[in-house]
Amino acid sequence: MKQLNKFIIVALVLSVPFISAYDNGVAEQQNRDRTGAPGSDAHCGVSCHNGQAFSPSLEIRLIDMMTNEEVTEYIAGNTYIMEWEITASGNPGSYGFQATALLDNEANAGTFQSPGTDVQLEDVDGRHIVEHSMDSPTNTFSTEWVAPSTGSGEVTVYASSVAANNNGSNSGDGFAPGTAAFTEAATSIEDVTNAEINLRVINKQLQITNVQDKFMTIYDLRGQKIGVIQNASDVVTYDLSSQSNGIYIIAVEDESEQYVKKFMLN
Repeated sequence: MKQLNKFIIVALVLSVPFISAYDNGVAEQQNRDRTGAPGSDAHCGVSCHNGQAFSPSLEIRLIDMMTNEEVTEYIAGNTYIMEWEITASGNPGSYGFQATALLDNEANAGTFQSPGTDVQLEDVDGRHIVEHSMDSPTNTFSTEWVAPSTGSGEVTVYASSVAANNNGSNSGDGFAPGTAAFTEAATSIEDVTNAEINLRVINKQLQITNVQDKFMTIYDLRGQKIGVIQNASDVVTYDLSSQSNGIYIIAVEDESEQYVKKFMLN
């Protein structure tokens, strides 16, 4: 899986009350969407937080929870960590952000859950919003994100961020918007439920029966080869204790057919 292309957009001079007047987030306190997404209100910098201070920039990351690696593609239904990091010069007193994830038709893309420190989940007219819950001294915010169903296509994340000086007003702050796009991974995996082999996992030991004269390859969902089984007898046990929990795939070949099966390791 290729590394995440980092979408960094430097500070602009734009917005509406964000941190100083709305420490708990404008979605919670004003029921407003300031993310910069289609259909949102003017985002943070049009009239407030426009002091051009701190030269902030915003980076949006999607992180695979199994590998802790940044990715640019999502697998439908999988859970990831989404992060927003605000980089600024000088010494801002606090940071804030607001973001949403949308499909091409502007519908909500996936689901935010389990927000991190100083982060809350809100809803503005049916649109899912994630934002700061207080004027945070930390410049990185995160939440879990469950990817949408198969066939949803590209997901675009829209966000606004602020580096504030905590002077009790909107003056002297800095604003940075950001977007990031994530494409749906083409796994092309079909689970064959009536396949001849039988799988069972006990304490991370994969037990396979009816495997005689079959060539089998085990992969993770990123397509990385985990191991190969060949010249096996009718029953084989394969040690997966070094692997992370999650869904894996076994590709089976013999003289007459080829197919794949999925199994869960936990």
